[in-house]
Amino acid sequence: MATQPRTRRAPRPAPVSTGTGILAYHRGRFADAGRLTVPVLERGFQYGDGVYEQLRTYGRVPFRLLSHLARLRRSAAALGIALDQPDATLAEMVTLGVRKVEADEVSVRILLTRGTSQLSYALPAEVRPELYAFFQPLPARAAPTMEQGVRVNTLV
Repeated sequence: MATQPRTRRAPRPAPVSTGTGILAYHRGRFADAGRLTVPVLERGFQYGDGVYEQLRTYGRVPFRLLSHLARLRRSAAALGIALDQPDATLAEMVTLGVRKVEADEVSVRILLTRGTSQLSYALPAEVRPELYAFFQPLPARAAPTMEQGVRVNTLV
């Protein structure tokens, strides 16, 4: 009885690092942004159908957070996107995200999309808006910029 030669298994490749250095928040959870998945029918992905606010920290405290949240609400209302979370809940999420980032200062982006729907330009009647937030270290400005400033021209 002839035996079949045993085939050797190919060595397993090393795991690929998905660390992006960007912390993401979605549906109540924080994770590395590289691990976050977005449905391809997400209107924010398909059509840019959403709004965002970008802010930074000073002394690791979000700068004018309530003003940014108010503008996010106005922008969302103008597009007819519901932002159901109260400011206190959003502020708590931002504060927690900032705490999780190991950096002197943090850049924060809050993104609200209309959500997932069928492929159509018509605005869907029933859709669940999606809230995302992204936190990353704020890069330090170059020493010459900080010491000498930058040249600007203004128009009035």
